[in-house]
This record gives sequence, structure tokens and C-alpha cells, in this order.
Amino acid sequence: MKKIICVAAVVCFCAILFAGAKAFADKANGSSSVDRLAEMIKAEINGSTDRENAGEFFVTTILTDKPGTERISLDDIALVGRSILITKDEISDGERFYLAGGDTQKEAHEKAVKYYKEYDALYVRALKAGFDADDEEVKSYVESLKSMSKTTANSEDVMKIISAYPSEDDYWKYMQKVYRKQLPVQKYVASLEKSFSEKTGIGRGSMEFAEAWEKEFERIKAEAAKEENFTDKFTKADLTGFLAAET
Repeated sequence: MKKIICVAAVVCFCAILFAGAKAFADKANGSSSVDRLAEMIKAEINGSTDRENAGEFFVTTILTDKPGTERISLDDIALVGRSILITKDEISDGERFYLAGGDTQKEAHEKAVKYYKEYDALYVRALKAGFDADDEEVKSYVESLKSMSKTTANSEDVMKIISAYPSEDDYWKYMQKVYRKQLPVQKYVASLEKSFSEKTGIGRGSMEFAEAWEKEFERIKAEAAKEENFTDKFTKADLTGFLAAET
């Protein structure tokens, strides 16, 4: 039996991690949601323009022992947390995902903000707990997805998403960026799930465990997001800790 790649996960939302993605995945079994998502991705890519460097500065998007730096504008930042920045591009990705699933613009925005607050907060916790993924691991993981995309039972839907990008290579390069963050989160969540099973004595795989873990995971996500204390009210002066020297 051929496996099915969840289109939601392929475009950066992992249904295993976040229950909100499951509703989209269910709808995506009909092609309409996938078609809408592909059309929105393509429109956004075609409508994007290169930014001028004026007003941009180097920041660490997350405060860790090994922070990565990137050039970014104050206008690119949507939310500032204690240890991580959430960009407007991330929120746009989320809105596009939920809009394709049938949500209104208001609903899509609210869900996207909630999703990325929780997701990025979990990423902070994952790195602090020692979970990471190096370039080779990320490359290998994405290569496995690439191989599956050719043989999966829903390969037609997967290819619709890929075809929205300028080239297939552009899509897989984007996936490497996505999974550079997602793999540490997946590892961290897997460790939490394992610990929860051991603590409660409920075997994983049972309906009882699924229900109990879902409730516990919602608590963990909410707690992590609250801990980051995200705000959309900030100035460049508030980003002092994130500023990095250009090299």
C-alpha cells in the first residue's frame, strides 16, 4: 500500500504536531483545498519584489548558544518574544494555509498567530533542551521526502504544491529551511510524548493515550507561548538583544 504524504506537512505544517492541521489534511483529500493553496503560493511568489537594503539590519532570530543571523527589516517582524522573533512571512504562510482550508481572513490570521506563537516557542524549548538538527540531517530528511513525493498515493496533490514554486529545486530548498526548525521540534515533542507515557503508565497507540496526550500537549504549547510573552508592540530599541554584528 502506498503511503500518503500529508500535503499540510509538506508545505510546512506538521499534522502530527498540531491538531489544527488535521482538519485541513482531511479537506485536502478533495483537491479543492490543495488547488487553492497552490494558487495562493504561486500568486504570492509572482507578486513578491526584492527589498532595498536600506533600513535593514542583522538580527539573531532566536537567542541561543548558536544563533543564526539574517538580514531583516523592522517591517518584516510580526511578533517579538523573550527569545525568538516571529516574522510576517511566517504569519503569511499560516494564513495562506488556513485560508485554503476554508477559514475566513480573520479566522486564518488568528489561527496563524496562535500556531506560530506555539510552534516557535516550542522551537526555543527544543534547542534549550539540546534537540537540534545539523545540515546533513536536514538534507537527508528532505531527500527522503523528495523520494516519497514521487511514489506517494497523493503525489498529484504534492506536485500541485511543488509546481507553484519557480522550480522544483526552489521548493526543496525552501523545505530545507522549514525542516531546519521543524526537526528539532519533532524530536522534542517525541521526547515529551515518551515521558508522558512513562509518567502516566498509559501505552502509546491507544485511544486513551491519544486523548490524554492531546490535552497535555495543548497545555504544553500554551505554557510555552505564554512564557515567550510575544508582543506586536515594539521598536528597534526593543530588539537590542537580537541585534547581531554584520560580518
